Amino acid sequence: AALAYRVISYRARVECPYKPESIILCFRFDGSDELQKRIRDALVKERLAHLTTTELNGRVYLRFTIMNPATDEAAIHSVLDLIEKMAAKLLV
Repeated sequence: AALAYRVISYRARVECPYKPESIILCFRFDGSDELQKRIRDALVKERLAHLTTTELNGRVYLRFTIMNPATDEAAIHSVLDLIEKMAAKLLV
């Protein structure tokens, strides 16, 4: 999760509410709470990625749970790229 946090910090349209202290990282793609839910639903439905959502301080966040120690920077970039592409598709 710490690696994902560092990767996300370089993405202009993605924000994290806190630095992770465990295997869980919450983040938001630029947009509404509804967009976060729609991104998650579309990625899961199309079997592209499995993300969950959670609510923090009244806002919806996407959530990575990274349990595999072999998860590398390329894998994190791949999922973030999928999120950005899905958001663009949903915003049309």
